[in-house]
Amino acid sequence: MSDKQTKELDSEGTCGSQGRQRSAALALGLILAIGGFSVPSLPFLSSSEPWRWSLREASDLAGATVNAGLVSLDANGARLVREGDRPISVITRPLNLSNKGRFVSVKVALPGNSNQKSVRTKVHLFWQAEPAAGFDFYSRIINLDSRSRTFFFSLPAPALEMHRIGVQFPEITDQVIVESIGIPDPTLAQRFLLAWQEATSPEPIENYSINFRKGPVILGHGFNYYLVSIVAASVGLYVFVRAIRRRPVCYRFVFGIILAIWLVADAQATLNLVRHAKKEFETFRNSTPTQQIAIANYSDDIAWAYEQLLQHTEPGTDFVVIGGFGPVHRLAYLLAPHRTKRDAYEDAEFLVVIRASDVSYDPQGNRFRLADGPWVRVEKVAVKSSFVYLLRRRTQ
Repeated sequence: MSDKQTKELDSEGTCGSQGRQRSAALALGLILAIGGFSVPSLPFLSSSEPWRWSLREASDLAGATVNAGLVSLDANGARLVREGDRPISVITRPLNLSNKGRFVSVKVALPGNSNQKSVRTKVHLFWQAEPAAGFDFYSRIINLDSRSRTFFFSLPAPALEMHRIGVQFPEITDQVIVESIGIPDPTLAQRFLLAWQEATSPEPIENYSINFRKGPVILGHGFNYYLVSIVAASVGLYVFVRAIRRRPVCYRFVFGIILAIWLVADAQATLNLVRHAKKEFETFRNSTPTQQIAIANYSDDIAWAYEQLLQHTEPGTDFVVIGGFGPVHRLAYLLAPHRTKRDAYEDAEFLVVIRASDVSYDPQGNRFRLADGPWVRVEKVAVKSSFVYLLRRRTQ
């Protein structure tokens, strides 16, 4: 075989190899691009039959769980008040939906007049996949006022996979009106708007906030999963375009795409922390000392009890706090060493009750006891609500 024939065969082999590589690059790029763009898009394309649970009559609450005191129930919804340490929450009766929707609408309001300022608060949406399973949840920050408003939340899975769903208000210490909970079928524009709001709105600070954000829950996965999809789509699109132009893939450029998207995600998480820090700093700076205690301890009740104990007791006085772990230890810390915390209520001069569910207080007979403990004679000193008050034990 001549040298010319050998070169021609080598050239044909090289061309064939390059053609196969180009085809493989085209296929790989197309698969990554389509898969990367389609995976996060699927939740936006599903449709479902709307479902709604309105809270207006006693029969509407049959089978449901309401962790709150029921003040009233009428056409405006269920007016609920917090009882004890447990936050106000409403959970549906067991569901048997064929609904594939991934959205939850909650219509709520705060009791009050139209001039009342809005309250920025955290709300938990939680769900149970099956009867024996625990509840999962995610949090969102919303603004509530006296106007009845509908807020949309997104589920990580279709509603037909949910056994029960519910909503909780962990920071509401007084009352809230819940009118309805539903599974709507929003338009495509509404879905993208909700996803955008979830992606750009500040997220509540949690243990994971230092590393990442959860992002739009509608995607069904965490924000990191969403970023992987973006990386796959971007790299796939780049590889596909380079293959069409018959250009080699620059792996430094691929690394640059991955780094750029990671930096954007890290910037979002950092911005979320900065937003919260700035908001807390401004709120703390413009607050009174009592309000600052409430902010620092995440509790108006603790701040009220601290102020009342300073006002009504002298240094050296002993007291007992009847409530959860937080109030007991925070008040002990704030008042030490000039006032002493006791463990037994029958030994303390002053009794602070903060949303305790196992107490018995008889204001007519001026007596008090905890669970099945002994009755003690008391007198009322100050009252914040029927669940938060300060008593003084009588020695005679």
